[in-house]
Amino acid sequence: AYEIPKRDWSSDVCSSDLSESREHSAAKHTVVTHLQRLKFVYTCSSRICGATYNIQIVPSDFHHCSEEMNWGSYRLDVGVCGFFGVKSAVEILVTHKVDDGKCRALTDAGLAWVEVKACNVLSAVLNGTFTVKVEKCAMDVCDVCAVVEVEKDRKSTRLNSSHVSESRM
Repeated sequence: AYEIPKRDWSSDVCSSDLSESREHSAAKHTVVTHLQRLKFVYTCSSRICGATYNIQIVPSDFHHCSEEMNWGSYRLDVGVCGFFGVKSAVEILVTHKVDDGKCRALTDAGLAWVEVKACNVLSAVLNGTFTVKVEKCAMDVCDVCAVVEVEKDRKSTRLNSSHVSESRM
């Protein structure tokens, strides 16, 4: 099994003196090597709950994963395939975030995807927790908070429309 040499990373895996290509490459390789052990954890961005959730990246029909996988007009840092094609993706953040177009395309295609910091991937394996904090994913807020926000919007719309109706009388 591939292991990250402790002499290279243990002092400060988020150190800015590491070149992007080295850190990015190491993180991609680490995800591919340890994918089935990694747990991707996302914190709901809503001000309502702030709960944490596991994002399921490994599909039930997992077949393989690989670095730099072509997917449509995009290249995935790590593509995860089931028996019938790409099911999910892991994007590695070092210096720039995944662009909005790619995020929309992944989400619209129904793929589970996460964006994680390279240093967090490397730390998770080094410290043996295998838990990686997710920076961004298809789910902006959890399902419970999404329902609450829709209800708030609906009530706000009804309130605004009743004020407009009253002012016309």
